[in-house]
Amino acid sequence: TIWRRLGDILQEDHGVSGEAIERALAEQTDNGRRLGELLVEGQKIDPVMLGRALATQQGLEFLETIDVQAASQELLARIPIGYAKERRIFPLARTDENVVLAAADPVDGTAANDLAAVFGVAGHTCQRCLDATIDVGHV
Repeated sequence: TIWRRLGDILQEDHGVSGEAIERALAEQTDNGRRLGELLVEGQKIDPVMLGRALATQQGLEFLETIDVQAASQELLARIPIGYAKERRIFPLARTDENVVLAAADPVDGTAANDLAAVFGVAGHTCQRCLDATIDVGHV
């Protein structure tokens, strides 16, 4: 898969106008903030659209909700809730070789690597979700 810029994904896959993206990019140059944040703040996209676009960019599945009832209580019990909320992660499943996480920022590999070590597995798989999805999962 070829990496695509977020603005291209939003324009091509989600119908956001090129003009809105160009304005946000100009503003980004001035203040250094993230493109997606500027577009959400300017009400050109909503957080779910941003989450889907970022998941597409990163080649990840997007989770709009977490099925808390299906969550592994064993996994949840082994992770301090304060740490999980701070790192914006939610453990979904574990195999012999992998831990599967919902992550609001899957690019931040620190928490995923920490959890792989806690569970004694070689790696991790992330699924992108929203901050609000993580918050609801940890209620």
